[in-house]
Amino acid sequence: MPDHAGSTSNDTLHAAAVAAGVLVRVAPAAAAWALCAWRAATAAASSLARAALLALSLAALAAVGVPLASTWIAHSTATGDHSAPRDWLVRLAGPGSSGRSAAYAEAARDPHAWFWLSQLLFLHLTAVVLVWAEGAHRYGTVDGSAAVGQADAKNGKRLRLLGSGRGRTMWFVNAYVYALLGFQAAISIALPLFLAQRLVLTGPYTIARASRPSFLLTLFVVLAALGILALPLLPVPLATYARTGIHLLLFVPVLAESGLRATRSPPPMARPRAAEPGVGVAPLYTFVAGAALAAHAQLALQHFVQRGEGLVALFAAAATGGSEATGAVVLADLTLAGAAAAVYMFREALVGPNAGRAVAVFAVVCLVAVSPLVSVSVTFPVFLAYREAWRISSFRLKLKAA
Repeated sequence: MPDHAGSTSNDTLHAAAVAAGVLVRVAPAAAAWALCAWRAATAAASSLARAALLALSLAALAAVGVPLASTWIAHSTATGDHSAPRDWLVRLAGPGSSGRSAAYAEAARDPHAWFWLSQLLFLHLTAVVLVWAEGAHRYGTVDGSAAVGQADAKNGKRLRLLGSGRGRTMWFVNAYVYALLGFQAAISIALPLFLAQRLVLTGPYTIARASRPSFLLTLFVVLAALGILALPLLPVPLATYARTGIHLLLFVPVLAESGLRATRSPPPMARPRAAEPGVGVAPLYTFVAGAALAAHAQLALQHFVQRGEGLVALFAAAATGGSEATGAVVLADLTLAGAAAAVYMFREALVGPNAGRAVAVFAVVCLVAVSPLVSVSVTFPVFLAYREAWRISSFRLKLKAA
């Protein structure tokens, strides 16, 4: 006779394991997105660029986040071993349990699948440096600008105001929340929301802390970049752990710099501190761009040598790479993240430099035009390194004027 009691027990354990996995892996990303999106949408400052970034994050949630979550839940439900639920729970707790880390490791064996996936990982590196250098923990209010929270009240917006000065300063989502959202969900969901916050911070707030890269950040970014380049050379089990280790390497410096609180209020300052924005960050952006370009060129050259086909055939093969991690979701992730980067680059070029604005806009047009060929993981850090030059120049002019 079949053991119905044992089968029912296994089914119950399996269902509980799936529920626990959803709670651990999906719920934090959903909560982070809700917090970031709500705060960016209710900020006092408004602009066309911010609206476009919020729309791109919503599009990414629909095109990338929902399919990833539903696929993972279906994968967890379908692959449960009912005869050995403990083994299934061990797999659930492992680094490749969601199917994504293992799929990355397997995709690294296929140059066409790895063509896009490696660029996503390099884009994560750029986003981590940006979040570390320009998150809410870098900013403070000067003189009467803390009253920006009162402007929200006058506009009829009911916001929760935290911080010093009787809670007058607006609160912002802390940097590590964006990193968590990018790692747990997708970079195309997290990056537009962070860039929207960055636009809000630009106006009434000023740099309160220098953003010279710490030794920890520099070391971990270099190790992560080398790990991405070495991933195709590692055995699949080791590559599975390496991909998870890369994300940990990138998350630790952000968490160490921003602190554990999920929100942060820019503190009031008597006057701006003599901390030049971005000093030392440009070399990191340049390093990431160079590593991404090297990986991109190596995979393209491998395709040309092995198959003797052109660029169109390379892109077609990469879009249908031989791994379950590739396909429409990965391509949508990279495309939407690239669109968010393009919106931000154009906005910064139009309002950023004090002189040479036409040159900046032309440079952005060129970078956006070549992004489909060399990938946004190359062009975005190149722009950010270029932007640091005019930010430092503007800061020095303000000091001289003061």
